[in-house]
Amino acid sequence: MKPVVDIYNDREKKGQKNSRLTPQESQELLLKLTNIYPMTTICLDALDEVNSESRTRLLKVLKLVIDKSKTLVKIFATSRNDPDILQQFNAFPRIDVHPDDNFGDIQAFINMELGHAISDGRLLLGDVSPNIKHEICDTLSKRARGMFQLAVLQITYLCQMDTERDVRDNLNSLPDTLTKAYEGIYTRIL
Repeated sequence: MKPVVDIYNDREKKGQKNSRLTPQESQELLLKLTNIYPMTTICLDALDEVNSESRTRLLKVLKLVIDKSKTLVKIFATSRNDPDILQQFNAFPRIDVHPDDNFGDIQAFINMELGHAISDGRLLLGDVSPNIKHEICDTLSKRARGMFQLAVLQITYLCQMDTERDVRDNLNSLPDTLTKAYEGIYTRIL
């Protein structure tokens, strides 16, 4: 990690210890770091959640690092299939995973999280009939479309309901995207 230490020491001498790296400095540092090891894997999770402009710059930098590194650099990224992301990765091998590929995992996760919400008394004070639990699990599994975080936010939202009727009435109007779910949270907070 000598390149990182060198930058830190240099900035400390100049009294700039807390200043941020410029995009150019970040790119140069990343290239130096990849050249230290025979192979580097860079992992990016939820790339589609980065704003479009920043994402485009980031992907261009990563492509440059791949092209200029003296050693093998691999990128592992998770993302929805946004067109700009697909275009940037078009020249590289990729493995597509679709929401249906993890439906069983989502279903098990939702069932477990609902169980916790019921046993903790967060959902309807723990008084949940097997029918409503099944209905919630079934609906959320279909609506989550492979997004664990969306399922968590939807369960959290349902935990605010006072009656089974409220839960049923809200099941089909739950936010269907992370953005809408977070907007709902912000609205409730404000």
